[in-house]
Amino acid sequence: MLKKAITVLAGTMVAAAVCAAGAVQLRSSHPDAYTVRRGDTLWGISAKFLVKPWLWPEIWQANPQVRNPHLIYPGDVLNLSFIGGGPALKLEPSVHREGEAVPAIPLDALKTFLKDLRVMDSSAVSKAPYVVGLEEDQLDGTSGQNIYVRGLDSQPGQRWAIVRPEHMFRGFDDGSGGTAIYGDELYANAAMVRSPWEEDFDNGSGHLRRGRDMGLEVKVIGTAEMLRAGDPSTLLVLDSISEIRKGDRLMPVDDKPYDPYFYPHAPQNLPKDGRVIAFTGAMDAVGPHQVVALSVGSKEGVDNGTTFAVWQPGDTIHDDVAGDSWRRGVGPRVTLPPEYIGHVMVFRTFDHISYALRNAGYNGRPFPPGIAPLGVIGMKVLVIGNGGREHALAWKLKQSPRVDEVIVAPGNAGTARERGVRNADVAVTDLDGLLKLAKGEKVDLTVVGPEVPLVAGVVDKFRNAGLRIFGPRAIAAQLEGSKAFAKDFLLRHNIPTARYAVFTELNPALAYVRQHGAPIVIKADGLAAGKGVVVALTLADAELALHDMLGAHAFGDASARVVIEEFLDGEEASYIVMSDGQHALPMASSQDHKRRDEGDLGPNTGGMGAYSPAPVVTPEVEKRILKEVIEPTLRGMAAEGAPFIGFLYAGLMIDKSGAPKVIEFNVRFGDPETQPIMLRLKSDLVELVEAALDGRLAQTRAQWDARPSLGVVLAAAGYPGGVRSGDVIDGLDANPGADAKVFHAGTKLDAEGRVLTAGGRVLTVCALGKDIAAAREHAYDAVAKIRFDGAFCRRDIAHRALRR
Repeated sequence: MLKKAITVLAGTMVAAAVCAAGAVQLRSSHPDAYTVRRGDTLWGISAKFLVKPWLWPEIWQANPQVRNPHLIYPGDVLNLSFIGGGPALKLEPSVHREGEAVPAIPLDALKTFLKDLRVMDSSAVSKAPYVVGLEEDQLDGTSGQNIYVRGLDSQPGQRWAIVRPEHMFRGFDDGSGGTAIYGDELYANAAMVRSPWEEDFDNGSGHLRRGRDMGLEVKVIGTAEMLRAGDPSTLLVLDSISEIRKGDRLMPVDDKPYDPYFYPHAPQNLPKDGRVIAFTGAMDAVGPHQVVALSVGSKEGVDNGTTFAVWQPGDTIHDDVAGDSWRRGVGPRVTLPPEYIGHVMVFRTFDHISYALRNAGYNGRPFPPGIAPLGVIGMKVLVIGNGGREHALAWKLKQSPRVDEVIVAPGNAGTARERGVRNADVAVTDLDGLLKLAKGEKVDLTVVGPEVPLVAGVVDKFRNAGLRIFGPRAIAAQLEGSKAFAKDFLLRHNIPTARYAVFTELNPALAYVRQHGAPIVIKADGLAAGKGVVVALTLADAELALHDMLGAHAFGDASARVVIEEFLDGEEASYIVMSDGQHALPMASSQDHKRRDEGDLGPNTGGMGAYSPAPVVTPEVEKRILKEVIEPTLRGMAAEGAPFIGFLYAGLMIDKSGAPKVIEFNVRFGDPETQPIMLRLKSDLVELVEAALDGRLAQTRAQWDARPSLGVVLAAAGYPGGVRSGDVIDGLDANPGADAKVFHAGTKLDAEGRVLTAGGRVLTVCALGKDIAAAREHAYDAVAKIRFDGAFCRRDIAHRALRR
């Protein structure tokens, strides 16, 4: 019987598709050979050999010539060997197999959960035939007595199961779970619940909440045979384990035999929100045969053998060191990271509930109460891109305790050298190749870095294939894919931006700039790698830009149409949020440096450096940005049938009054803003991304290092024009210093493992500091240790912040 409710998170364990190095880990105490005994279970045997028993299919190499090679029998001898560098278990070929195969689970210990219990939709139970009376109007009925049932459509001789509701499983919008016992008392979310028919739960905050019905558990208490049809019908009780009462329900007898021969495996799909919602025994009980109920079932793709991780949510505590040392509990609040504490294997499923068995190799810690988002262990994440942004994202994603491996396609030398990260040689424009890679590697989550695959529809392709990917669909990615679309959108939804006009012909465009004069801004409509914007300080510059774009088609189709904007005075800032389609989670503010040369002179680039936070984005300004820009943008996209899910980057101009105007939208994290922002992010990026994908951002907060960070781009000679590649980069193995990190962009490895230049922006050197000045000093100290021919950087990153 399920006795206690908990709301710790249950995360799926995801196995590698092949026995990649480090994917399959043997227990330090594993045997070299094991003889299977009666009473063994596959669940227990796998735990003797593997740290992660759900990877059993990866090491099981049964001889094909033996009978039923996928099963294991008492007397089988399992020998551990190594094939291709990975562990493998093989049967001795001469073994004589007898008797019944070893089941996956201890059948006798779980008999009640296999035979007596079912979980059904409560409406189906309420509509089921019910006992209206008993023979001689007794209060209780037993074997050999007649019972009278209403609502039964049956023929004489048909057998029926007599069931009684036991538990109502409930869920809440914040992801927590609860369960109520029928006719007894059960603790749910630290509150006593007495009736299953009430949807009222006290969540410990002193008020009642109405939960969502996840399934009603009923117990089979007997069987009966139809004697005479009618209203009511007469049935004979054949057997019972409890007295039959008025109100008990009837269900068809389930004669389908239980198949105990399955093996532990990773889930086929990642459930949106899975957690342990109830378990057997006392709250602090620990045992190898403990059964738990999970909030996911067959409708979420869960089947027998699916293995989940269980995580203990991190406590939220006060940082008394950072606070007032003589007053405890008044420092800033810090949420500790979740801890992996064990795993469970599903052995019976219903629509939205499943029963699972606690692992035999469990470390003895009880399942604690608490609420936390879905967690995954053994996760494989794909990052699409090859720049400094993607190196920073991969680096941060790998820090999640739920991630085993990050793949970057195509990546660079930095991602190739990062621990726990590897590259895959697939171009960002090869959408079919990226999808094939994700399927072949059984990737659990994909994060898209650059704009090109987003505008091309990579998110649509992945989602149509049933894969989880973070980024906007192509229709929403038009916010960056077409500057004309973005400007028209801003105008439709009354979002502040510069006055503008759109042209496809050279002569009308020239006439427009001559009428309005300089300074003025010329933008290619489409994607131009961050180089399609010209801030023309003179009329000659504006005319030259128009001739390049509309006359010479300098950016191909991207400049077949141009947007001409008024020049805005003020200070630029980058404001990036994560969006789940309705809600926004702000990232740390930042400021980019677009011009190539000191003093914000020279041609526009993809960005020569950035720092975070941006002092110009004060708390008051941030409120205005959210209210006047971000929120109406998300509402507008949803209203136009293109809800925005992903990173939304608003390039802003802040005037002296603090009023923001949109310069441009990007539909992905900025580069180089990502690098210093990731250095400051303390939260688990995987959890933030999954909260966005699951629509939970309204209940999610990001934690940040209070110290500012700064990144300096090291570029190759000639950037942003033509650059040479293949120069050896020295100094990368030197310690960049405490709280510093070098992120790669235009780099590659040669046959000897040396790092070579391979692009315009080569590296972003980032550092934290107690203030902007200290962060800049640390970053430039690290820059001084790196050398390659033609290297250059701006020496005035954060000059605006330092003048404040």
